[in-house]
Amino acid sequence: MPGTYVAVVTANAGSTNYTGSATSAEFTIASSHTHEWSYTAGTGDAANTITATCNGAGTCDITEGLTLTISAPTGNLVYDGTTTYPATLSTGYNTTAFPDTYSISYTKDGSAYSGVPKDAGTYTATVTAGTGDAAKTASVSYTIAQADSIANAPTGLTATYGQTLADVSLEGKNPEGNTPGTWAWADSTKSVGNVITPAATFKATFTPTSSNYKTVENVDVTVTVGKANAVAATVTANSRTYDGTEKPLVTVTGEATGGEMQYALGENATTAPADNLYTTSIPAKTDAGTYFVWYKVVGDENHNDTAPVCVKACIAKPFGTATFTLPAGTKTVGESAFENNTSITVVEIFSDCGSIGANAFKGCTGLTKIRIPASVTSIHATAFDGCTNVLVYGTANSAAQTYCGAHANCAFVVENTPS
Repeated sequence: MPGTYVAVVTANAGSTNYTGSATSAEFTIASSHTHEWSYTAGTGDAANTITATCNGAGTCDITEGLTLTISAPTGNLVYDGTTTYPATLSTGYNTTAFPDTYSISYTKDGSAYSGVPKDAGTYTATVTAGTGDAAKTASVSYTIAQADSIANAPTGLTATYGQTLADVSLEGKNPEGNTPGTWAWADSTKSVGNVITPAATFKATFTPTSSNYKTVENVDVTVTVGKANAVAATVTANSRTYDGTEKPLVTVTGEATGGEMQYALGENATTAPADNLYTTSIPAKTDAGTYFVWYKVVGDENHNDTAPVCVKACIAKPFGTATFTLPAGTKTVGESAFENNTSITVVEIFSDCGSIGANAFKGCTGLTKIRIPASVTSIHATAFDGCTNVLVYGTANSAAQTYCGAHANCAFVVENTPS
C-alpha cells in the first residue's frame, strides 16, 4: 500500500558471526498516477494555440510540450498557379499530452476547401484536440493575394461620330498574351466625341476570368472615330407651266444634317456636275425646258459628303390643244385602252374620269403630253409603260403627281387643270 515504511535488520539467535547492533532503513511507496487530459483553446492573439492540462490524481511528471500551435505560412503569399501555402503545426509537443495524429482543415472565404491552399483568397486553417464536447480547436487565418493581371488595352477599335461607347463592342477584344478575361467600358453612355487626331482614349475595366487575378480599372483604350454620313434635306421638283417669271426649280424642305446643302445644274440625270459648279444657291429659271438640278451635302469635319442626287424639274409650255380628248362622261381609261397607239401625242382627260387602268397607254411612243385631272385617284403602275419623256399636267398633291414621282419616264407639271 502507498505510504512510508522503516525496515529493521537484526541478527538471528545463535549467530556467531555478527558482532554489530541491529540496523534499519526508511523508504516510501508512492501512490500510482493516471493521466487525465483536458484542453483549452487560446483567445485573441493566442487563438492559434491549444494548451493541455493533466487532471489525474497525484503528481504528473509531464511538464513540457503541453501546447499545440497552428501557424500561417510566411513570406510573400501570392497566387502563381503552382505554389501551395499550407499552414503548419508546431513541433515538440508531447505526444502523451497530444496523442492523436492531427490534420489541418481549411475554409476559403467562408466555405470548406479541399486540399492545400493554392488559389487566391482568405483561408482559415484549424486543428482540433480532444473529442466530443471536450474537443478544442485552434485556428489561424491568412490571405493568398491575387496575382497581377496582364491587361494590355484592346486595339483597332473604331466608332462613328454620333455614337456612344455602347456602340463600340469590347466582346472578344482581349489581346493575345493577356490574362484571360473580358473588357467593359467604365461609362458606356459616354459619347465617342468628334473626329480628331490623335484618336481619343476612354477608360475601360478588365475583369479576369479567374478570381486568382486582379481586376484592372481605368485602362486607357483608344477609339478611332470616323465621320458619319451627312443627311440631305428633302428636295422636290417645282415643275410648272411657263408664266414668264423666274422661280426656283426645286423646293427644299427641312435642313441638312452634318453639313451644307449645295446645288448645281447638270446636262442630264446621269452625270453629276463637277464639284466646282456647286453653290449654296437654289437654281431658278424662267424659260420653258427640262432642267436637271443636282444637290448634295458637303459634310463638316465630322460628316462625309453625300453622293450627288438629281431632281428633274420641268417648266412646260402651256398645255395647248389636245390631239385627242376623251369623251365627256368617261369614268375610266380601261385596261390596254390605247396600248401601242403611236399616233396620239397630246391627250386630255376631263374631270369625269376617276381611274386609269393597267397598260392603258403602254407603248404609246408618240405621247408627249397628257392632262390628268385631280378626279383621277387611281393610276395603275403599268399605265404608261414603254412611254418616254411624257409631261403629265395636273394639280399638286394629286394621284398623277404621285405616279410621276415613282416613274422616271413621266415628269409632272403643276397647273390649274380645267374643270
